[in-house]
Amino acid sequence: MLHLGGGGGMLYKNWLTSADCLVFNEMIRKCKIYFYLEDDTIQVVEPEYKNSGIPQGTLIHRHRIPLPSPDDDQFYTVYHFNLNQDVVLYSRTFRIADCDPFTRTFLQKLGVRLNPPDSVPEDPYSKLRKQPLRPYERWDTLKQFLEHDRNVLRFFCLWDDSENMSGDPRELVLHYFLADDTIEIREVVHPNSGRDAVPKFLHRSKLPKVRLEPTGWTLDMSGDSCVDTHDLMLGAVINVWGRKVLLCDCDDFTKRFYRTKYGVEDFTPVPRRPPPAPEPPRPVPPYNGFGSEEDSLCSCEGLLPKPPRRDFGKFMGLLSHVLRFVGRMVSDDPVNKERRFIISFYLSDDTISVFEPAQRNLGVLGGKFLERCRVRKPGQDVFKSEPSQYFQAWDLYVGARVCLHQHEFELLHADEYTLSYMERHAEEVRGITRDRQGPPFPVRLLLFSRTLHALFLFPFEEELPLL
Repeated sequence: MLHLGGGGGMLYKNWLTSADCLVFNEMIRKCKIYFYLEDDTIQVVEPEYKNSGIPQGTLIHRHRIPLPSPDDDQFYTVYHFNLNQDVVLYSRTFRIADCDPFTRTFLQKLGVRLNPPDSVPEDPYSKLRKQPLRPYERWDTLKQFLEHDRNVLRFFCLWDDSENMSGDPRELVLHYFLADDTIEIREVVHPNSGRDAVPKFLHRSKLPKVRLEPTGWTLDMSGDSCVDTHDLMLGAVINVWGRKVLLCDCDDFTKRFYRTKYGVEDFTPVPRRPPPAPEPPRPVPPYNGFGSEEDSLCSCEGLLPKPPRRDFGKFMGLLSHVLRFVGRMVSDDPVNKERRFIISFYLSDDTISVFEPAQRNLGVLGGKFLERCRVRKPGQDVFKSEPSQYFQAWDLYVGARVCLHQHEFELLHADEYTLSYMERHAEEVRGITRDRQGPPFPVRLLLFSRTLHALFLFPFEEELPLL
């Protein structure tokens, strides 16, 4: 060829053996070597082919190239090139197969004896790409589309990524489109999970059964090479591009499809997550003596203390219901033996109040003996974590002895309302008292108390207020 810069150039047709191919051991790459006679510079150019997947064009820019070691202090000249021999340019071996007529004539005039030309071998990768895919199978995709359009199998899956340092089990939903045998996978992102809600975990496409390592390799998407309906069964593990996905459950349409086509009857779901571990019991600190036990317990349940919640249904339903008893103090003191008290039990909040009426010639001032409050049963530790037991309605009956703040009282009789209330709720009170320690509620004592109330009047009853 003629060089436009004022000098002549020679063209060599050669090929390069490259190991860049991941499918075969070597590739044959056809190149052209330009040798410029004016300054002994060399340029290597590879013709560009579409969809080659490798960088092409100018492989070596025009400049003087030194000889390989140990003669790297010298440069290539026109006498170093001949047909059917190897030329090493920067550790790459080029096999010169032929040259153009101008180069051949010029070398013959210089007295160079040219070797016979050689044929360029065919590239095995390019040859494989030109071969059609076999065997030729005809599948009516239009019929499949018309029969199964909008028919989608849905599986609920689990991808266990716990082996990675920051991974955890992920819940997935797999959609298998029967119209074209494609698969789409979406990830279930729970609220406050810390993960971004990506549109899709896997875009809709055919899923190969085997993960392919070579980049750019022709993928066979036919027949048995892709995941099909017979590969999707409950309990099966499929390979989604290197990720092991476990099929755990499916919807009703999928169950009907597999029951009709494959005769499957067992659709026992696979547990996607292990059962949650039971929460450890929250220790309750002991009562510190400030406020009520319920108030102290509410202050331990959260950072912001809240008042204890009252049973408003019980409070509104039993607001005006009060059980009143007449009792005496159990004591060895002769003065205290003659003292009488009115013990009131408020059903709305289970509180007790004690009032002492004034009696003549006793030497004791009457009045409020015990403020209305809940009274703890005796024999309990105050500073403990367990809730205390308080007096309830079934603990008070005629003949019972109750200890109210280290003062023991014996209930002598009750008013008309209290006796009527206990008669109406005899079964309820009796059922409660069976589970507690001590004697059951003496219902038959009520009739005796009514008779005693009608025939016997205590000396101080004339001064008692109406109950």
